[in-house]
Amino acid sequence: SQGWASRKKSTRVEYAVCHMPLWGLSAVDWGLLSIASYFPPTQVASYLAEVFPPSYPISPRAHLPSETEESERDNPAGPFWTEIQVSKELTVISVRGTEFWRVSDYLEDVRLWTEPVVFSILAIFFPTINAWSPSVHGTVTDLFQSFLDWFGVPDPAYKYEVLSEHIQKHVQPRLAPGAKLILTGHSLGGGIAQIVGALVGAPVIAFQPPGIYQSLSKHLYRNAKDKRQVHVTAHNLTVTVLVENDFVGRLFDSHGGLVQ
Repeated sequence: SQGWASRKKSTRVEYAVCHMPLWGLSAVDWGLLSIASYFPPTQVASYLAEVFPPSYPISPRAHLPSETEESERDNPAGPFWTEIQVSKELTVISVRGTEFWRVSDYLEDVRLWTEPVVFSILAIFFPTINAWSPSVHGTVTDLFQSFLDWFGVPDPAYKYEVLSEHIQKHVQPRLAPGAKLILTGHSLGGGIAQIVGALVGAPVIAFQPPGIYQSLSKHLYRNAKDKRQVHVTAHNLTVTVLVENDFVGRLFDSHGGLVQ
């Protein structure tokens, strides 16, 4: 009873993930890295130096892209990720989330999660949809994508494809033997990171992302048809941190992997 009384007096709230090392870093470290992409490229270095001072065990540094990399990552919405060199053994890519003044971000949200939202609406009238397994969701999504292809309905490129191509072309080839690439992001950035992570085979630590477990099949169909319905990828390589009562993280889709 004494222990319970002392716990009630404490205002500090702790979660299991707070004490769990994730690829050598704490959840707080990953949270700070995940928001680095919100800063303009010229300010990322000063941000990292401020939140990870010299006395801190790690000293992340922003990777300066070459002219070729910079030209290839051009996007109408501006660069939406930041590459960070944490150590020789760890490279992190932080993906920016939705910025409230960018209409393109809201449109990307709608396009990425169209199918899960439709399933959720249909489940109101057909509750058995809630009992579908991820593989069934994937099969229905694949059929819908095939239907669009058969009728020649155009599907404009998603902006995550620029990042996926960049990683496969520039980042992974220069990783040292045994080095690890990990993606992180917040909100929309966390969702994009999870999609790209599934495509390139990289672990992901996402904060308050919309789920991608059901909609992942659409992106595998579009970019990796040989891996369609390989939902185990989402389970094995993702860590999702959700704030309690955050409706966005639970509204669009379900989550795979480790969820706190």
